[in-house]
Amino acid sequence: MSFKFLCDATVLKLAKWLRFLGQDTESTHFHEPDALLKIADAENRVILTRNTEFNRLPYKNVYVLESDFLFEQLKDVIKHFNIREPRILTRCSKCNAPLLDIPHENVRGKVPYFTYKNFNEFKFCPVCNKIYWRGSHIDLMIKRLKKEGIWELLF
Repeated sequence: MSFKFLCDATVLKLAKWLRFLGQDTESTHFHEPDALLKIADAENRVILTRNTEFNRLPYKNVYVLESDFLFEQLKDVIKHFNIREPRILTRCSKCNAPLLDIPHENVRGKVPYFTYKNFNEFKFCPVCNKIYWRGSHIDLMIKRLKKEGIWELLF
């Protein structure tokens, strides 16, 4: 089963890491329950929050995270929603849009020369025009997930 998430102001950093794993994750600076529920209902999303007000009210499609620590939060979400098989480089880390392939010749002058010469596969965001490639930053993120004991939960 696939979920669509909405990270509120209390867990904004979590959104980036969920997007890195290929999860459809919007984020907002709102933290008030009424505003969040309107967005979540309209877009059929599960709210991820640290706001304990939700614990006292009969809201569904809300998951209140207990930890203040990013990687504990990520671990919790992966376990609770049974997230498996990460789809790295499929979503924009900034705006959540699905990434599209872009031909190598079309990134010339848009990425550093070293990157253009040493990488052949690129993706871009059709919304914010950010260009992505599988550089060392991807390996560093995976290494961090392994260090935190998260990577193995995904398989």
